[in-house]
Amino acid sequence: PKLNEDDNQSDTSSQKVIKRKVLRHYNGKPTVCDESRS
Repeated sequence: PKLNEDDNQSDTSSQKVIKRKVLRHYNGKPTVCDESRS
């Protein structure tokens, strides 16, 4: 269970980072902060 949790967290973190990068490149504005908080 622990390994699964770690893997899940890692995946989510990676996806979040990618989303933030994409949003940043797309908008080019500090809107990423709001999205990251959500």
